[in-house]
Amino acid sequence: MFEVPINPWAVGYLSLLVILFSWTFIFFNWKKAFSSNLDKPPASEVYDTKLLRTTLWFSIFFSVVCSIKVMLVQGFSLAELYDDIILVAAKYAVSRYASEVVYSAYGPLSLGFAYLAVLVAGLIFGSTNNSSRKKWVLLAFLPSIIIMVTQSAKGSFFGSIFYFLGGILVTSIQQNKLLLFKANILKIIFKIGSFSIVLFIFSLMSRGLQEAKDVSGFFEKLRFLLASYFFAHLYNFSEWFTAYWDGFKNSKFDISHYYYGFYTFTSIYRFFGYKKETPDAVYDEYNNIQEQMESNVYTIYRGMIMDFGLLGTILFIFLLGLTLHLCFYVFLTRRKPIVSTAIIIFMLVVFYYSFIISVLTWNIVPFVFILFIILLKFNSYSLVFKKTI
Repeated sequence: MFEVPINPWAVGYLSLLVILFSWTFIFFNWKKAFSSNLDKPPASEVYDTKLLRTTLWFSIFFSVVCSIKVMLVQGFSLAELYDDIILVAAKYAVSRYASEVVYSAYGPLSLGFAYLAVLVAGLIFGSTNNSSRKKWVLLAFLPSIIIMVTQSAKGSFFGSIFYFLGGILVTSIQQNKLLLFKANILKIIFKIGSFSIVLFIFSLMSRGLQEAKDVSGFFEKLRFLLASYFFAHLYNFSEWFTAYWDGFKNSKFDISHYYYGFYTFTSIYRFFGYKKETPDAVYDEYNNIQEQMESNVYTIYRGMIMDFGLLGTILFIFLLGLTLHLCFYVFLTRRKPIVSTAIIIFMLVVFYYSFIISVLTWNIVPFVFILFIILLKFNSYSLVFKKTI
């Protein structure tokens, strides 16, 4: 992508935000915090519990059933899913982009419990000493895989990976395992990454890959799609940032701004009845960049700037970094943290989705967050009962 021009000021601004966010760690006594972290109970005692294992299997089953119901509501039959799942996924994608999907409660329920399954699976995987149990909990990815291949929805699957990794992260820290890159971890990442790439390319078949007439056409289309998914967000943000800096003169982009948090906290605004309408994909400016890639993804930072302006976004990022480091500090110093545990896991997901948009755009995220905190609270009670008995 080196032949595609980019605004260095846009890249510099993003770099400033990342550096500012990271450097808020200096306000805390981390030596004391990590010393307190050594007093936590064993992770296997906290997370490898009957309640969490039961929740895991229920979530997997319930999400799969709801995913099947989603497709039945759209008018597809089980026979169609079995005969040509790529064609079904392509039809579903067309319906979604044409805003013709028949919405029901099954959709958010399937996605919500798919996320809950991988959240719990990450905690169990990272804390259990049972090697066979580690393998079985990987079935937690089944619901998000089904959603991806039947609905051509890749974001949910990759989001699930980071929910899962978030669970492993907090259990590793609780066990004072602070080395990120060990041989066995790299081996797991390689396996998950390889499997994810295969599934991702398979899901792209519903986006026109199967229509390629020859091998060269297939790889050219694949290159265009991969560039669009993995690089277009940065170039799109660069063009939007340039237009914003120039005052949107003769620009094709949305000129509205100062929404004071709507694009960053959309689901919360919706909950309290805010009525601003947005396209299904939030931004409807599909930007084709020199025929190299095409996307309507502009990163989380476009929404922040539209909410708070350039200087306001810098202040917001500073406060966000300060808050997250405070949550991490509380997680380390508390013996059995609950809310801070959930926040750390979900922030890892926020980091992943930041190249696309704010995760609080989707109503399902606060629902899963609250449900997860309630589950951890009940799990802490079961831990107390277990100790008493």
